[in-house]
Amino acid sequence: MTSRRLFIHIPKTGGNTIQRSDRLKEILVRFGPSELGPTYVNALRAAMNQYGLNYQYEHCRWRDLQPEFTAKHQAVAIVRNPWSKVVSQYLFALKIDREHTHHPKNTTAVRAGTTFEQFIEIRHRWGAEPFFWHRTTVGWYPQVDHVTAEDGTLMCDVLRFEHHGEDVMRYFGLDAPMRRRNVTNVDGLDYRDFYTEQTRGDIEAWFAKDIEFFGFTFDGPATKHLA
Repeated sequence: MTSRRLFIHIPKTGGNTIQRSDRLKEILVRFGPSELGPTYVNALRAAMNQYGLNYQYEHCRWRDLQPEFTAKHQAVAIVRNPWSKVVSQYLFALKIDREHTHHPKNTTAVRAGTTFEQFIEIRHRWGAEPFFWHRTTVGWYPQVDHVTAEDGTLMCDVLRFEHHGEDVMRYFGLDAPMRRRNVTNVDGLDYRDFYTEQTRGDIEAWFAKDIEFFGFTFDGPATKHLA
C-alpha cells in the first residue's frame, strides 16, 4: 500500500480524477485554508474579490502551503504538455460560458465567439496576476511553479497527464485505471490542429520554463524529472 500523499492539483491536468476517487481517499492528505495560513488566505480572497471570482484553494502551489504541513507528507502532481493544456483551457472556458450565468463583476470570463488566437492573447492581461495560479481558464503561470520551492528545488513526484492511467496505477499501486472525471470534450480533436506557426511559437516562448524543466516537445509528454 502506498503511503499517504499530498496531491498538488495543477489546473487541467486530470486532477479531479485523483481528488474525487474513492480508491484514493485513504491515501491522499486533504488540506484547506488552515494549511495555507491566514496571511495567504486573506491575500487570495482580496485578489479574487477584486474580480468577482470565487476562491479555489485546491489549485495552490506546493510553496504556498505551510512548511510544517508539507514537511509531513510527500507531494505528487501531474503535468501536461503545455500546448495541449492551453487548448483544454480554451475549450473549458467556452464550456463554462455556455453553461453558466456570469457574475456581473467577473471581468475575466471568456465569452462565446472568442477565437483560439484571441484566447492566447489574454495571457498578457492575466499572466502575471497575483494568485491566478489558482484559476483554471485564465491562469497562465508555469506548471513548474506548482511543484517547486522558491529556490527551484523540485518538491513533488511528477506523473504524466498523457499517460494518466498507467502512471497513476503504478504510482498508487492500483490494479485498474480510474474513471476519468471533469474531462473537457475533445473527441475527434487534436490539440495540434488549433495552432498556427505563430501561436505555436507564442506558447513555446510563454512556457519555456516548463518546456525546459520537463522536457516537453510540441508532440509529446514530459520526459524529465518524472517519478
